[in-house]
Amino acid sequence: MGSEDIVIDPTKKRGVRALRDFLAFCETGILHKTEFETGRPPDSDFEVAVMDALREEGFECMPQVGVAGFFIDVAVVDPGNPGRFLMGIECDGATYHSAKSARDRDRLRQSILERLGWNIKRIWSTDWFKNPKAELIPIIRVLNELKSEKVVVVEEIPVQEEETIIDEIVEHAEVQEEQMNFFLDVEQDLAETLRKFDQEVILNELPDTPSSKRLLRPAMLEALLEYTPTSQSEFLELIPAYLRQSTAPEEGAYLDQVFEIINTSLEEIET
Repeated sequence: MGSEDIVIDPTKKRGVRALRDFLAFCETGILHKTEFETGRPPDSDFEVAVMDALREEGFECMPQVGVAGFFIDVAVVDPGNPGRFLMGIECDGATYHSAKSARDRDRLRQSILERLGWNIKRIWSTDWFKNPKAELIPIIRVLNELKSEKVVVVEEIPVQEEETIIDEIVEHAEVQEEQMNFFLDVEQDLAETLRKFDQEVILNELPDTPSSKRLLRPAMLEALLEYTPTSQSEFLELIPAYLRQSTAPEEGAYLDQVFEIINTSLEEIET
């Protein structure tokens, strides 16, 4: 999908214009100072630490690159071609987990860009502070594959297909939001909410997953109720490896919704 394929007229909403501008930036990798070089400093010491670590590996970075609200936390510059970027890195900390609108917006943006071929990585602050090398090594490996004269090529997709892809992603996000609103609005205990979510959503969409590999099977449900993880990093830290590793990968796509259910339940208990 190209930015020129998004037709802008006076009736278009700001979000459509922002998406067009952001894709134009991704296509060229060129910093138009009036649009992309925001001059904004890093949002956190976490982002500074990531940039410093990448710089030690020979990769210069720029913080908060983008337009119209679409900002990449860390944009990694191609050493062989400083006018383009190799990767966008999102650095997510505590504020990300506590802001539902931010999570929804970022997931939707990342889904669209990745479906269209763009390379965006995400680092969780808790994972970074526990073991920065473990988070950095796979990113450096990819950057070394992409740097110099290797150009990331976005496969051309017919305009009609592009529109279909975006519509599908947006529609899926809206369906998920409706599902979550239903489960979060119902007054019941956490265990019952998770069981109903499994039966009415996950089982309905993935009926062929073996019972021993389901995300919310009894053993996993017991662990979730005991440790109540509200993020991917907490899930990896608290939930036993044998439970995580025996879960079907496709079921893992529902983890963010499970975290949201748990987080909402904990907030209700506190209030």
